[in-house]
Amino acid sequence: MKEYFARICYNTLEWKRPSGFEGKGISKDNYEREYGYGHEEWLFDESKIIDGYHYAFLQPMGKFTYAGEIEDVHLYCRSLTSGKLYLGIIHNVECITKRQYTIAYNAYVKNGWLKEMKSDIKAVGGVASQLGQDEYPLFNIRFKLKDMDINLSNPRIISEDDPNTKSPRYRRYSKKGDIIFCDEPEKKQKQHGAMELKSEHRVQFNTDIRQVSYDPLHNKMQNAIKKILESTGEYQTVTIEKNSVDIIAVSLNGERDYYELKTYAAKASIRAALGQILEYVHYPAQKNADRMIIVGPNNPDKYDIKYLQYLRNTYNIPVWYQRYSFEDNSLSKMI
Repeated sequence: MKEYFARICYNTLEWKRPSGFEGKGISKDNYEREYGYGHEEWLFDESKIIDGYHYAFLQPMGKFTYAGEIEDVHLYCRSLTSGKLYLGIIHNVECITKRQYTIAYNAYVKNGWLKEMKSDIKAVGGVASQLGQDEYPLFNIRFKLKDMDINLSNPRIISEDDPNTKSPRYRRYSKKGDIIFCDEPEKKQKQHGAMELKSEHRVQFNTDIRQVSYDPLHNKMQNAIKKILESTGEYQTVTIEKNSVDIIAVSLNGERDYYELKTYAAKASIRAALGQILEYVHYPAQKNADRMIIVGPNNPDKYDIKYLQYLRNTYNIPVWYQRYSFEDNSLSKMI
């Protein structure tokens, strides 16, 4: 299988939906700057599956330029503060044909997904009317979620000397050898500085952390997980949005599990959920639940797992993580 490198646009919401202007290109002819989003910003939105495939867009793949080819694609982006971030690899990426595009596009319209994507764009002040109406197709690739080897919790830093990622352009490049990483904190500091100015462009984001009310992925997860927990036969009641808690599940022996759902990578989901779920369980000075369970759509890496184990062992905080899979509608074991 041939391996290629593809740069993707910057995104602060882990490529599940557009995140606005922060970190994007600043040239006047930049598509993201003009319309407020890039087509790649739904790359890891795992909630939209058609016959086992997730359809997405990669600018380096062009407009059906490589239709019919199947390849492994390494992904990276450029961050203003960290340099080049290696996100991982997607195996068996299929460059779709125009016929496959038409079938997928019609499914997006039928399922209301295209309308949902336009709402995502409007939420960050973008021009939603451009979606599907310009020179770029809505998607040009498809892949199965099981073929993703992506780490958004702790992406590695790519060295400026790496031969695979020297070009600033969004093109497809053949892999030229092993990736050269630069993960030491002191090297990050030396190369990119401790602090850079943030964008002053005012944008309203739909994110869990800022507690904006509507997040379609969150709602899909919440409804699906409620049904999964009810189907296990281990709980006498499963309720959603009671006292602001995403899900409260009371077991047959009366133990209470509080579930807090986030739509980010494991590390970010834990960070965003931990303060909330601690407050729900203990504020002002009480114990409302026996276990605190954080759920996200991505697998934790070894550091995420060590972190939760450390919290349990050191502070006796009964907190665990579970992954919800959109692909097969399942919950992993508690980690």
